[in-house]
Amino acid sequence: MNIDYLIYLLTSVAIWVIAGVSYQVSIGFAGIMNLGFVALMGIGGYAYALLIRAADLNPSISLALACIAPIPFALLLSFLTKRVRGDYLALMTLWFSLVITILLMNLESITRGALGIPGIIRPAAISQSSTFAFFAAACAALLSFFAIKLQRSPLGTVMAALRDDELAAQTFGKNTFRVKIIAFVLSSIGAGFSGALLAMFLGFIDPVSFYLPQLIIVLTFVIVGGLASVPGIIIAATGLTLLPELLRFLPFPTETVGALRAIIYSLILLIIILYRPKGILGKVELE
Repeated sequence: MNIDYLIYLLTSVAIWVIAGVSYQVSIGFAGIMNLGFVALMGIGGYAYALLIRAADLNPSISLALACIAPIPFALLLSFLTKRVRGDYLALMTLWFSLVITILLMNLESITRGALGIPGIIRPAAISQSSTFAFFAAACAALLSFFAIKLQRSPLGTVMAALRDDELAAQTFGKNTFRVKIIAFVLSSIGAGFSGALLAMFLGFIDPVSFYLPQLIIVLTFVIVGGLASVPGIIIAATGLTLLPELLRFLPFPTETVGALRAIIYSLILLIIILYRPKGILGKVELE
């Protein structure tokens, strides 16, 4: 097997692990059904691309700014969804995602619209494919470590209380709204980072790079891996990223590979929902 292909797989897995763990912070730890997560990834990806191309900023600085670019939007989401939960929260965040996609598509003077932004470069220290892959893998490992630490911390305990019974948490004097804000912000930083890494990895982004198919992928990681389980996310992100690649080695026509990939994802989801409602290593069921 070609070494370049292995590097490609490692990079892809690492980026999706970062995205999955970041999403787990809000949906798994705090029980916030944020369907606007990929829009926050898009904000990070576009922030990075625009800063290095339009503003001619140093790529390393652009990467740092891309991580914090989604924070104002996460704060906005926090306040817009302050009094809603459950299905209504999911619906509002989904609409947020659609609005961001529409803006990215129509602000052509800034984002180039459907034409996308090509020629996205990486910081000099990780410009090579191999160094970029190991950088992404190291970041995925560090993020997973800190996510586990967060989950076991007092803040993580309050997040779990918010997820399991918000009213009971409020009864015990916990400021659940502040915890929601923290969960949104922490998740958005990871989203911005993973979006910027994805932009570097692809070298090109357009509004479709951060749309519903990517949301389905990340949400699938959570359902398969299990809510509130960081190891579950790592297993699911790794397995579900590598599994479709096996189709490349099977004698299927090229035009059917995409459809087969969707069918495989659907079958895995159905099996997990039927026989493992909590996912592979999940601690709670997705409601």
